[in-house]
Amino acid sequence: MNINKTVLGISGSVREYSSNTVVLSAIANLLPINTEYIFYKNLLSIPPFNPDEDNEIASVKELRDLVSKADLIIICTPEYAFGVPGVLKNALDWLVQSGEFNEKLVFAISVSPLGSGGEKCLFSLTQTLTALGTQINTERCLSIPIINSKLNQQKEIIDQELILQIKKMIDSLQW
Repeated sequence: MNINKTVLGISGSVREYSSNTVVLSAIANLLPINTEYIFYKNLLSIPPFNPDEDNEIASVKELRDLVSKADLIIICTPEYAFGVPGVLKNALDWLVQSGEFNEKLVFAISVSPLGSGGEKCLFSLTQTLTALGTQINTERCLSIPIINSKLNQQKEIIDQELILQIKKMIDSLQW
């Protein structure tokens, strides 16, 4: 099988069984068959941002390489204190000056156990992604409120409306 596109999934949560991971896994199952899906799980390996060490850190180089090679980046994150979790924001800060995100297609998804859906986080994330030069717009953003009601006990998405919303985002790429 020829791989035509590469998709990079990044969870803003470092919890192994987070709802964000569930959503990213579900998205992987909905992508076209000729798509390579890479799920980045190393946010904790990235040290606090320090521009003086820009070219010396293997984990930062790994993330930059993955972002550079991806045709689409999907970021799915919880909301912490009305914003993006620190580990995710830190990783994105390492990519501000290096330019790997420039002109990249990005899906921004916020997941929340509450009714708000993490809209403040989504706003914060899209601001950062805009600063990084990505191709982000409202069709590429999704807020998922009350996530626990959309999952079964096996942590699979059972909400058909949510599945359709995700499919609509993917179909909008016209791959």
